[in-house]
Amino acid sequence: MLISTVFSIRFGDTVKYVCGTKNYSRSRIDRLVKKFSTELKNAAPATKEKMMYKGNYIGIMSAKDGPYYQKPIRELRSSFKLKSPFKSFIILDKGRTLAAVAYKNGAGDSKKCIIKYGKSNAGI
Repeated sequence: MLISTVFSIRFGDTVKYVCGTKNYSRSRIDRLVKKFSTELKNAAPATKEKMMYKGNYIGIMSAKDGPYYQKPIRELRSSFKLKSPFKSFIILDKGRTLAAVAYKNGAGDSKKCIIKYGKSNAGI
């Protein structure tokens, strides 16, 4: 499974993000989702209050079939705005043709990480 990951989290004036590709099994993905949500759950209240990426879905998408796996970070979902422009995804290209992620930072600037695989590419 070709995975593109982007975790973009703002702690005060600091933004941390990771963008890259790795090959993971479904069980490994589930463990990553659980670990990420657990780390957020155990964060100090002051840290959670400053966080701008709250309640986002960590999801996996197929190039042909669209989203087929989504898992919310339930611990923070209650403090998330439904129309928030901030997104954080793990995206899987089941068809081995493309994987792409995009997010918007707090300043309103768009950031994008596109992983090309095969002859196709796309942005989300």
